[in-house]
Amino acid sequence: MGHLIKLIILSLLILSTWGCGQHSAQNNFFVKSGEDKTIQESQEPLDKMQRAIFDGDYLAVQNLISEEYPIDSILKNDRTALAEACLQRQSRIIRILINSKARIDLSPIEGVDLLTWVEEQTDAKKILRALLKTEIEDQLEFLEVLTKNNFSEIKSLLGEEINVNFISAEGETPLILSIRNRWNNSLRVLFAEPILDVNFKNSKGETPLKVARDLKLVQIEKELLRRNASEE
Repeated sequence: MGHLIKLIILSLLILSTWGCGQHSAQNNFFVKSGEDKTIQESQEPLDKMQRAIFDGDYLAVQNLISEEYPIDSILKNDRTALAEACLQRQSRIIRILINSKARIDLSPIEGVDLLTWVEEQTDAKKILRALLKTEIEDQLEFLEVLTKNNFSEIKSLLGEEINVNFISAEGETPLILSIRNRWNNSLRVLFAEPILDVNFKNSKGETPLKVARDLKLVQIEKELLRRNASEE
């Protein structure tokens, strides 16, 4: 009798161990399967780009491009980054890709060339604007709005696509121009811009901090220092 009980217990232990192994194997299978089907945890550049566009993360897109991401590569959904950005209505990312020389002619959507597809959309005007405006036109429009020192108008324009780190034809950057003219509303918007480079120099090699100190603008100087600005 005692021997029979031992056999039964041993059998149960074997079955239990086998079941755990099966469960573990199933779990491992689902983890692997999940990794194959999702781009969220992948470290591949193609997957990172697709995820960044989907999330509207233009900073991540810029970082990938700076790491020499092949701009016209085909993502795993069979679209280029530019086509995907248009499909997701990410106008700011569209501008970043266009300024990085992404090719419109290599970016069909659903078998239709990109411009034809865009023209069929109800919000075609906004997407076309992002696709076809040049970087110079962007900058001139931004500088014109900046001079108005109108908070909501500048913020609205920045919300679309503008890179705030550039040197104008007169040799100034938007930040230094705003500092010189004490455009406080313009400065509020610029300081809230994630991609603002507080050490971006003008054509004379002046930094925003140097200009603020020369003009004895103490509050602006403090704000720049808080953002780790340098005078050199």
